[in-house]
Amino acid sequence: MKYRQFTRAKSSIGGHGSWKGERGVYIVESAITFSVFLLLMFGVMEFGRAIWAYSSIAHAGREGVRYAIVRGSESGRAVTATDVQDFVRNKAGLSTATVTTTWTPDNNPNSVVQVKVDYNFQPVIPLIPSMSLTSTSRMVISF
Repeated sequence: MKYRQFTRAKSSIGGHGSWKGERGVYIVESAITFSVFLLLMFGVMEFGRAIWAYSSIAHAGREGVRYAIVRGSESGRAVTATDVQDFVRNKAGLSTATVTTTWTPDNNPNSVVQVKVDYNFQPVIPLIPSMSLTSTSRMVISF
């Protein structure tokens, strides 16, 4: 039984030799490595976008609560749930966010106001599913 011997052939790139039986391996390995790199890079970008969206709705919810607590029924500038919703949507820059404002028990001083912001995050990459992001903030009305 004869064993096949591989001989080294000169490559036109850089003068380095390569095995004749493994000429296409470099291209396949490069394609796999590049694909994995792209997946990781776009995954990190989408994760960053999701964190940014959550941070934006959390900040907007806190600002909405602050807006509502200084505009209680005795402040002379009482606000409604629609006013708080418009303020929060403008603050976050997320026009599709759902904003729910509740006063417990009412809009008088020493009552609790709660602002809940819901946002449906839509990733750019179709492989990643959309997710619902929610942030809730509560404070006591000062006047």
